[in-house]
Amino acid sequence: MIQRGLIEGEAPNYTISLGVAKASRQLPQYTKAKGLDKARLKQMVLPLLQNAGKDGARREIIYDYLKDLLPSNKSQEQQLRYLGKLLVEMNEEGTIERIGLRWLLSSPSDRKQP
Repeated sequence: MIQRGLIEGEAPNYTISLGVAKASRQLPQYTKAKGLDKARLKQMVLPLLQNAGKDGARREIIYDYLKDLLPSNKSQEQQLRYLGKLLVEMNEEGTIERIGLRWLLSSPSDRKQP
C-alpha cells in the first residue's frame, strides 16, 4: 500500500496519502491528521511568547495553544514530545530560549547570526 502511494506514515499510525485524500475529497481530514508543518508551528509560537513577555510560557501553555494544529493521529504524549523537539530546535536556532521550565523569545542580541 505504501509503495503504491495509497497510504503514508509509520505503523501503527498510517493515514491515507495526499493523492487519495484529493481524489476522495478528504483533504480537510488529511490536513488535520498531518498537522501544520514545522515552519508554520514555529511562526505560531513566536507571537505567543512575545505576548508572554519576560514571564515566558511553559510547554503546557504552548501545547494548549497549538494542540488543534498538531497531528491529530498522534497521542497527546506523542504531540507533547513533538512540541518539545520543536521548541528545542527553535532554541538551537536562537529564536527562543529556555529559562527553567519557561520558554521566552531570545533578545535580538542573543540571536545566532546565519
